[in-house]
Amino acid sequence: MKKKINPATNKEDYKLNLREAAEYLGMSYGRLWYRLKDKRRKLHPDFIPPMSVDYGYYFFWLSDLEHFKKTKQFAIPKPKFDDKKVPKDFKILKFSKDPKN
Repeated sequence: MKKKINPATNKEDYKLNLREAAEYLGMSYGRLWYRLKDKRRKLHPDFIPPMSVDYGYYFFWLSDLEHFKKTKQFAIPKPKFDDKKVPKDFKILKFSKDPKN
């Protein structure tokens, strides 16, 4: 993370590389790379975070990522439910597969 002047806003901002942006958004490096390199155009453009390219390298502005994280919450993967951290008084409903019961 480097402090630079963002040319779009003319203000000081942090410049993040691909790994730092993936960590900030809470997704893996591979998932972010897949979203950026979607050659078959299967993803909607709302799922792709705003990026910039400088001499062939992808980088992200922290202010753009903050705005993306606030407005496009559906595009950020949610953490999976962990069974190990479930409290003891938590009850899981089990339904029978037999339609007669």
